[in-house]
Amino acid sequence: MYYLNFIFLFKNNFPKTLNNTYPLISAMFKKFLLVVSLLFFISSASSYSLTIVNPVEGFDHIPGSLSVELEADFEMETIAIYAMCGDDEHWTILTQELFIENPKETFTTNVSFFGEGSCILASSGSADNVDGVFQKNTNSGYIHFTSLPADFDGEPAMVVRNLPEMVYPGGAYRINYAYYFDEEATGIIINEHLPDSFDYSKAKFSLNNQGIEHTYDSETNILKIVLMGNPLSSGTLYYLAYFFDDELEEGQELVFGGNYVVLGHDGEIIGETTTKVAGFKLPQCPISDQDLLGYVDQWVKSELSDNVNENDEIIMQILGVWKSC
Repeated sequence: MYYLNFIFLFKNNFPKTLNNTYPLISAMFKKFLLVVSLLFFISSASSYSLTIVNPVEGFDHIPGSLSVELEADFEMETIAIYAMCGDDEHWTILTQELFIENPKETFTTNVSFFGEGSCILASSGSADNVDGVFQKNTNSGYIHFTSLPADFDGEPAMVVRNLPEMVYPGGAYRINYAYYFDEEATGIIINEHLPDSFDYSKAKFSLNNQGIEHTYDSETNILKIVLMGNPLSSGTLYYLAYFFDDELEEGQELVFGGNYVVLGHDGEIIGETTTKVAGFKLPQCPISDQDLLGYVDQWVKSELSDNVNENDEIIMQILGVWKSC
């Protein structure tokens, strides 16, 4: 931005003696300067990249939650994800987040997505200053995919569960549930059968400011959630923050299962049912300042995991435990 302001000021304050004495040369020189400047600006802007790592080209999306993973070669302070489907004339902003205090080169999020048909996914990232270039903005390439229609098949509602690909012992993870209705509804009850590793005493709930009540049966390990509205908004995403036992073993599969109830009908929750336990065992409280800095040093050296995204995920989980101590 400052660079473009410089071009504008220079163009409008070009030496008057040259303007008056050699008007043709002046005009040609100013055009040349402007073209060279713009070429320099464009070439510098294109030297950075932002990539959608996940999802991949051509995937089929089940209505509900959409997991998006981004990777850039500079630290982004603002990140936005867009989608456009079928006959849509404009991009829909799925999420737009600020990371001014903690810029990110990698970013993973789950967003609520209920598009239908042939769709395009894109993202943008920006920073105020990257290697001397002010107001850096970079767009990702397009990911083309198919978003499947909501096939109610005679059902009055649909509930879709979205799980992380893997969890670490002792970690906390967000499990998304999306629901929508074929007809208006004022209430729905979700009965989720939780894996044995779930610690209900530490559960947290979030539901877009709509009414929520819940109860838990420790004998059956079933969490019962009541959602209410006048009417309930179809296409709503809510999440539970799950805490997993620190004694879980690597490779263990954690299975979820459940059903929903609406007035006059029961149905099964669809979507993902299984996640796996990763090998790294997260430290538990207390974590001293020296312990934490030791983990940070391992993270910088990619010693927590040789996979970049997994290395980042582990340090974020360790910070989560440290903050809860």
